[in-house]
Amino acid sequence: MSDMQKGLEMAVEVLLPNAERRMCARHIWTNGQKRWRGEERRKAFWRCPKASFEVKLRDEFEYMGKFGHKIYEALLGYNKEYWCRALFSERSKCDVVKNNMSETFNSWIVDPRHKSVISMLEDIRHKMMDRHGDMIKFADTWISDISPMARLILEENKEIGTALRVNWNHDIGFEIQEGEYRHIIDMTRKTCSCRLWQLRGIPCQHAVCALYHIGQEQEDYVEHWYKKDTL
Repeated sequence: MSDMQKGLEMAVEVLLPNAERRMCARHIWTNGQKRWRGEERRKAFWRCPKASFEVKLRDEFEYMGKFGHKIYEALLGYNKEYWCRALFSERSKCDVVKNNMSETFNSWIVDPRHKSVISMLEDIRHKMMDRHGDMIKFADTWISDISPMARLILEENKEIGTALRVNWNHDIGFEIQEGEYRHIIDMTRKTCSCRLWQLRGIPCQHAVCALYHIGQEQEDYVEHWYKKDTL
C-alpha cells in the first residue's frame, strides 16, 4: 500500500468512522493477473471474495494457495474485510464485491465533472432529482411490490432452494444441507449461517427452503429497501 493510500485510509477513519469501506475484487485480480495467469487461477480467485461465510472463505483461500506463485501471501496484503463478502458488515444490505456502481456513477456524471465545484454539484443535484422521478415512474411498472432485481434474485434462490434437504425443530430453527456445508436458519432473527440473507436482505436459498417447508411466502421476508414504499 502506498503512502497516499495509507493517508486516505487514515483520513476516512478519522472523518467518516462509521462509513463502510470496500475494495474492488476485480481490481485486486487485475493487479496480480500478470503473475497469476490461467483460467483455473482466475476461477479460484473469484470464489474467495464471493464466499459468504468464513468457513467457506477459509476453504477457498486454502485451495487458492495450492496454485503457487505466492498468490495467497499476496492476497493477504489486502484487508480481507474490504473485499471478501464473508467479512462484510450486514448493516448495508449490499454484498457486491466489484465497484461497478462507482464506475457507472462516474460515467453518468462525466459532463458535470469537468465544471467548477459549485456548477458540478448543482448539475449532479439536478440529475439526481430527475433520476428519483424516473425511478418513481419505473416503480409503477413493477408487477409486484418488490423491485425486479430483488425478485430475480429471489426466483433464482427458489430454484435452488426447492432441491435442498431440510430439518426442522418445529419451532424457529432449521438446518439445511447444501453440499458439504450445513446452514442454520433462525426465522425470528431472519438469519442464515451462510449470511447471504443478512447481507442482501433477500431470503437466500436456505431460507427459501425453510419457508417452503412451513408454507410461508418468501416475498414477505424481503427487506423494505426493495419495496415501492421505500422509493
